Formats: sequence, C-alpha cells, structure tokens
Amino acid sequence: MPSQFDNAVTRRLALVQDRYRAAFPPDRTTGLCLWSVEPDEVQMIDAFVLTEDTPGAVFRDLFLSFFCEDAGAKERREERSGASLPRTWKEQGDVLRSQLLAREAELKEQGFPEAGFRPPPLIKGINDFLRYVHRVTGQMHNLRGRTVVYLNPTKVTDKRAFLTAIQHALETGLPDNQILMVHAPPEDLAHQMLGPRDDLGVVTIEADLDMGAVAEELAADGDPGDPALRYRTLFVELNRHGQARNYGKMREAGDLALAVADQTPGWEHLSVTILAAQGSHLLTDRSRQEEALAFFVRARRAAEVAVQTENPSGPAVMLQARQFEAAGLVHLKRWQEAAECYEAALDWVGEEPDQAFQRFETLRMAGWCHQQAGNYETAWDRYQQSLVVADLIPNDLARNSTLPYVGRELLRLADRLRRLLETPVIRERMDALVGPDWEEVLAEAERKSDAR
Repeated sequence: MPSQFDNAVTRRLALVQDRYRAAFPPDRTTGLCLWSVEPDEVQMIDAFVLTEDTPGAVFRDLFLSFFCEDAGAKERREERSGASLPRTWKEQGDVLRSQLLAREAELKEQGFPEAGFRPPPLIKGINDFLRYVHRVTGQMHNLRGRTVVYLNPTKVTDKRAFLTAIQHALETGLPDNQILMVHAPPEDLAHQMLGPRDDLGVVTIEADLDMGAVAEELAADGDPGDPALRYRTLFVELNRHGQARNYGKMREAGDLALAVADQTPGWEHLSVTILAAQGSHLLTDRSRQEEALAFFVRARRAAEVAVQTENPSGPAVMLQARQFEAAGLVHLKRWQEAAECYEAALDWVGEEPDQAFQRFETLRMAGWCHQQAGNYETAWDRYQQSLVVADLIPNDLARNSTLPYVGRELLRLADRLRRLLETPVIRERMDALVGPDWEEVLAEAERKSDAR
C-alpha cells in the first residue's frame, strides 16, 4: 500500500522535478524553460514552483513567481474604469518589492541591505524588470543558485505581445544565472515562436504527466478488500464513463457503487452522491434531461432515508439533492415545480453566517423560477427576502456573485407591477450591497459569459 507521501500526485511532482533536472543541469546558467503542458497539467507546474519555496526544496535555484497580464488588457480596463493602471512589467516589479517588504524583518536578519527595499527604478519593459530582479537577488547573500523567473501566463490574452517580449529579452541576453520559465499547451503560439529557438537557449520540456489517470490511481491507493476503496474506484469509473458519454457503462458502475453503499451501515449519504453524479452527467445531454431528473428524484429519496436514519450527513445531502432536482426541473422549464423545489431546499439551509450565500442563492433561484412561471408577486417577495440575507454576504463576494441580477429583476418587476416608487429604493439598496457601479458589474459579468 503506498504511503501518504507516495501517491499519484507526488509521483507526478517527482516527474516534473526529474524533467527539470535533466533539462537544466547545474552548468546551464541561463535560458528559457518552456513547459509543453495540457491544461490539466498546469497545476503540477505550479505545485513544483511552490514546493521549491519550502524547506523541502529539491533544487538550489531560487524560484520567483509572477502572474502575467498583458498591457493591452489593462489599458482596456483603464478606459472603462478611469483608473490609473500600471503596465505589465512595471507592475511585476512592484509585486516583487511588495514580497520583499512582507519579509522585511526576516531578510534584514539575513543581511539583506536597506537599499534592497527601495522602489524599483523606472521599468519600461521586460529587460528593465529582469535587471531589477537580478539586482534584488544579487543582494541575497544566502542565494542558493540560479534565479528562475516563472512568468505564469494564465492571465495573458495578447500572447503574441507577451512572447515577443520574452523573445526580445532572450535576444538581448538575460542577466547572469537567470532562467525564465513559462508554460503553454502543445499547439500554442509559444511553441511556434520560441520552441525552435535553441540558439536563444530555449529548452522545451514535454510534461507528459497523464493527469487523466490521477483520480483512478488515487482511488486505487489502499487495501483492495476495503469497501471504501471499492466505492472510490467505482465512483471514479462512473465519472470517467459519464464524461465519455458511455451511459450504459456509467449505469453499471453506478449500480455496483450503490450496492457497496447499501451494504455498508452509515453510508446512506453516499448513495445520494452516486445518484446525483449520474444525473449530472445526463443533464448535459439534452436528449437525456428527463432521465437526469429521474436520477435526481432518486437522490432526493435516498437523502430522505439518510435523514430518517439520522445519518450525520443527512441534512447536507438533502439540501444537495433538492438543489439537483430543482436544477433538473429548470432545464426542463418546469418553472412552478422548480420554484417549489428551491423553497423546499430552504428548510435544509443553515442560519449560520457562513450559510448566508447559500440561503441567498436559493431564494434568488426560487424568485427567478416564480418569475418565469408568471407568479410575479411571489417572485417579488422571494427577491426581497434574498436581499435581506444578502446583508450578511461580504462585499467582495457580493460584487462577484449573482446579487446584481436580483437588482435588475426587481427593477423589471417594479415596472411590471406598477411599483415605480420602489425603483429608487431598489437602486439605493443595490448601491449599498454591491456598490454604485453594480449595473456596470452586471454588464461586465454578462459580457464575459457571452464570450465563453
């Protein structure tokens, strides 16, 4: 049986370390490390970098991480918001300085000079930024080796501009003992522009981590005779078949998993999980949404059993089952039933502050379903109730939630129900809950949703 330190994830982390070691031996002092990764492999590159900033670091290199966002995207935001936003590489210099200041006491104790905490000089581009990094790391007397500048391109939208900047830095020449590191999918522009440039010190590393097998390997790590292992393995198999739309095999795995749960005292809640998972896979197929709803109804009945048997997870799975059933009804446009299902779910949402968003969202969906069903007075009441709960939601969460939608729908209902005197009250309430720009926040959220 693998130990807690030997599992599917740690084995892949070791693969990443081995590939980096082979590509960048100690005598290679500069260049670009270009990881060729599938989207699900990026997490392991991030984990590799994070691990190297801990006492368990494998390499002597100092890894510095920067999340990059192209200047074009910032300038477009600046036009909309009127705010003064710095360009990419200057901002990265500011990020490094803030990291230094956060560790000021520790660094001073290690002999880092006072001058090292000063604001960076004028940074106009990537070369200025890399020189600033070199200046800072050069003052770290305990620097273990090379400095690896990890430019995480997760937020980059103008890839050509980003890659051109890196290419320019390589052509100009990197500071001593400095390595750049980025990642990109196999077919990405990065491999066309940088991959062939071994003359610039570009080394491409194929990650090849087979992340799709991680879940199955994790599920199989254990005693083969353990019902928990059997259940986990079947649950992973169920999801694999569901994602492949092989619904017959999905049902077979689901039936076997249900049998394991039914035969194990105290596992009533796991029956709910199996049924809900199968329904979720079917729900993405328009021709099988009625079938999906049938699974959700079965999940709710299994949750009723969990509650009746006083399973500790009973209330939680009952809430989940109700929400899944309501979602199935929404997909089928059975609005009245969906509204009633959301209202029934409210009985299982806690009153604690950390449950406020859950209660708000359930009330919002009940209101929306009533609105679609033409029950405008009831919809108005549910939306108003959701705003009372919204007072308990932190502002940063409120701004990035569905709360602005409630404001818009209340304005529409105020017009329909001839309650125009309520319009300024609604706007004032939304200003307080989200901010005076709540309608702009809503428009931006919808724009992003349309883009997807």
